[in-house]
Amino acid sequence: MREVTKIFPPSTVANDNVTINVKSGEVHALLGQNGAGKTTLMKILSGLIQPDKGRIILDGREVRIRSPKDAIKLGIAMVHQHFMLIPSETVVQNVALVMPDLGVFSPFNKARERLVRTAEHYGLNIDPDRKIWQLSVGEQQRVEILKALVVGAKLLILDEPTSVLTPLEATQLFRSIREMVRRGLTVIFITHKLNEVFEVSDRVTVMRQGKVVKTLLTADCTKEELARLMIGEVPNQIRAVEPEEDTVMKITELTVRDDRDLVAVDKLSLELRKGEILGLAGVAGNGQKELVEAIVGLRKAEHGTITLFGEDITNLPPNRVREKGVGYIPEDRERALVPNMSVAENLILTKREVRFKREEIRDFTLRTIRDYNIIAPSVNTPVRFLSGGNQQLLIVARELSAPQPKVLIAESPTHGLDIARTNLIHQKLQELKAKGCGILLVSEDLDEIIERSDRVAVIYRGKIVALKRPAEYNREELSLLMTTGRSLR
Repeated sequence: MREVTKIFPPSTVANDNVTINVKSGEVHALLGQNGAGKTTLMKILSGLIQPDKGRIILDGREVRIRSPKDAIKLGIAMVHQHFMLIPSETVVQNVALVMPDLGVFSPFNKARERLVRTAEHYGLNIDPDRKIWQLSVGEQQRVEILKALVVGAKLLILDEPTSVLTPLEATQLFRSIREMVRRGLTVIFITHKLNEVFEVSDRVTVMRQGKVVKTLLTADCTKEELARLMIGEVPNQIRAVEPEEDTVMKITELTVRDDRDLVAVDKLSLELRKGEILGLAGVAGNGQKELVEAIVGLRKAEHGTITLFGEDITNLPPNRVREKGVGYIPEDRERALVPNMSVAENLILTKREVRFKREEIRDFTLRTIRDYNIIAPSVNTPVRFLSGGNQQLLIVARELSAPQPKVLIAESPTHGLDIARTNLIHQKLQELKAKGCGILLVSEDLDEIIERSDRVAVIYRGKIVALKRPAEYNREELSLLMTTGRSLR
């Protein structure tokens, strides 16, 4: 792929002049944090997205890939994080859907023959007559891989393939990948986990903020070097404000399971002080999501306690947690807005304890729109018609407006926003902090974490592995802690 660029409106640069070479018969790891541009680049290669500029050269000749169908004809297939299977149908029926050349007579018999032959060839054995819903997640992923192989894929793209697997299933996947490569396939393995790079890849390309940083032979790398390339320079702290010593929220020995029933938060303890911004730094998938959901009442804790000003709020429903004074800015806007409701209705959605008159709702909405520079045709406009940036500002405005929270959980509050809106939200968080609110800032933007936090906790595999002031970390240590859980000492 040569000088590939992709920009999503209004100004998000997903891929910035990216050049990457993949050799035949290798496992090529594409390493980077979430948002580094890895998946977008591979969606371009697999025909799901069209680049704004750049060239794709396959086996020495330039090709145009306008659709996944074009990609499959060229021998390129992508297995996505979220499977595209029909649960109520059998394995062979799902596989037959991608095999257009079966004819009208005995199509499923022909599909079964080819499926069984392909599965045996690559060591991916599976019962063709079992229904998808009866399979484990690892087996479902195997079906997705087989769907790619039966249509002749020679270059297989796996997007974060272990994110849904148990450790044992991941080990089995690595074994299958090595067998597939031994039998002539080329594999691009998208990941943000260093251990996986060393487990399975021959070479690794590191991406950061939409650009390729470096391509190296895996055998010549160290975890420390890859961590530094992946995360980059740790910025200097731009301000230091002393928080108060009073604890507003205390988490003690908290254990929370994820959607696969695996431990995601592992006996984690943490304290949030009054008037501080506590940054939570970590590579995605290390328990941040489950921790936040447990705090705000969206996920049950299996063990441990969460207290707010000494009161136990563990496993309270979300509305009760909010009544206790906890605000929440979720990473996913869809969790915070009702698309068909108006701007005004969404702004007062969480304020059940406040009795608004119609004119008061209008005045409150107009004032909020002005204070947060929200662009909306009117207070009655459904929020689905607002841009993503304006929707995000609306969520922040609602969570920070009266009655103001005593604790705010801010999950990637500026993700995807331009500089002006980012600065506005940072300013509003500082104003809230100055009024004594304790803020837990969860973000994959390391600059944001370091520059805006009074203390930074590093989470790795569901545990807090470090907690200190931003200035007390150095670049190598923070990178290593986030990616391996180990410090330099």
